[in-house]
Amino acid sequence: NTLVPQWTNQEIRVYPVPTSHTVFIDFRSITTGKISIQLMTLDGRVVGIKEFSQVNGYSTQSWNIKNQPSGVYYLKILLSSDEGKILKQGTFKIEKIQ
Repeated sequence: NTLVPQWTNQEIRVYPVPTSHTVFIDFRSITTGKISIQLMTLDGRVVGIKEFSQVNGYSTQSWNIKNQPSGVYYLKILLSSDEGKILKQGTFKIEKIQ
């Protein structure tokens, strides 16, 4: 949806890229709500989902992807209000290496 604001580089940082085990996602958003992260293959297949509540401030989430095959993946990250309205969205490319 092009009407939903995109995450900025100041709000989300995904590292290390490439990674062999764990990817970290730093959140620095002043907006609170429910975060949904989907790990997707290049063809759009969802191979994992993480959800958590984001409160105003900083947090870091980690995701162990060592059991995924090597390749390029996308992290689709959505922030929703308590009522389910999408407040922020973004897709971040990562690479899994052996």
